[in-house]
Amino acid sequence: MHTFIPTLTLSSLLLASTGFGAEPEKYDLVIYGGSSAAVAAAVQAKKMGRSVVVIEPSDRIGGLTTGGLGQTDIGNKHVIGGISRDFYRAVRTWYQKPEAWKWEKKPETGAF
Repeated sequence: MHTFIPTLTLSSLLLASTGFGAEPEKYDLVIYGGSSAAVAAAVQAKKMGRSVVVIEPSDRIGGLTTGGLGQTDIGNKHVIGGISRDFYRAVRTWYQKPEAWKWEKKPETGAF
């Protein structure tokens, strides 16, 4: 019973903040989770003309691909195709530019 009242109060506040009168946004595809597979699915859906939203509960998106696992960790680069290969090619193209090698401070992550 001691947790019921705070839980009920919190639930009421959350429901009140959702805006019952607002028109909900509609998407053809809702993807929960921000792994590289989720991002690839979202990219493919957009290429097919669909509206997409990716919902990732953490503050990072891209899974292992953006967390450090890259093409060099794969071994046989000939097995990479489709959207993943497009991504790696875009990364390569980006890092061919001199400005890509400029150091940037990332205050939002605490890195310096």
